[in-house]
Amino acid sequence: MAQESFFDPEMPDIISQWRYYLNCLQIRDGLSVLDVGCNQGDTERLILQDYPRIGRLVALDKDPRRVQAARRCLQKHADGLGWEVVEGDAQNLPFADDTFDRIVCAETLEWVPDSVQAAAEMRRVLKPGGLALLQHSDFDTQVYTTPRLDLLRQFVHGFTDSGPDGVIGRKLMGIAQSVGFAEVASSVYVLINTEFAEPWYAAKVFAMMKDWLLRKELMAPEGIAALEISIQETARDGSFFYSVNRNLCLCRK
Repeated sequence: MAQESFFDPEMPDIISQWRYYLNCLQIRDGLSVLDVGCNQGDTERLILQDYPRIGRLVALDKDPRRVQAARRCLQKHADGLGWEVVEGDAQNLPFADDTFDRIVCAETLEWVPDSVQAAAEMRRVLKPGGLALLQHSDFDTQVYTTPRLDLLRQFVHGFTDSGPDGVIGRKLMGIAQSVGFAEVASSVYVLINTEFAEPWYAAKVFAMMKDWLLRKELMAPEGIAALEISIQETARDGSFFYSVNRNLCLCRK
C-alpha cells in the first residue's frame, strides 16, 4: 500500500506513529527534507504543522494524480510555507548529489521495481552526515483477535502474498546496507489498536484488504464476511486487539 492518508478524518494512531518517525529523523528548523512517495501530502501537512520553520520540504511521487492531490492539500493547509511537490521516479531522483539533510521513504519501496536502486538514489542525494528513514510495514505480522484463526490466516496471507512484496519490511536493513550507508540502525514500531472502528487503522486496513481480496477473487466473500463478524464480536465484548510491525531503518550517510 502507499503511504497512509491520516487527515480528514484524523487518525490519532497514525499521527502518533508519524511523529515517532519524524523524531527518529531529528527534524528541526532550517533543515532540507525530501519525502519519497508522498501520496496525497498528509505527511507534508504534519511536518509543516509541527515544524513551520523547516528550511525546505520537497514531496515527490511518481503518480501525477497523487502529485496534484498533494499540491491541493498543501495549498489548502500550508499556503505560504516552504514546500514543493514534484513528479519523479524514486529510481532516478531529479536532484543533485548531496542535496538534502533528511529523507523519509514510507510504505513506498514495495511498489518500486528496483528497491535497491531507489535506496542508492536516496543515499546519493543525501548530504554527508544526513539521515534517511526507510520504513515499510511487514503485512504478514498483522494480528487480529478472532476465534477464526483459519480465516484470519487466509485473509492476512492472501493479502500479503498477492502484492509486489508484502514482506519487504523485513528486508529493509539488507537493502540499506547494500547501498553503502555508513550507519544503518534497524528497529520496529508496533502499531496497536484496541478498537475495530473508524478512524482507527485496524478497521481501515481491514476494509482495504477486504476490497483487495474480493477484487482479485483471492478469498470467498462468505469467508471474509464470517471473519469480519467474528472480529466485530470481539470488539463488542471488549477483547479486540490488533497489531502490525512497522519496520524502520535509520540510515546515516
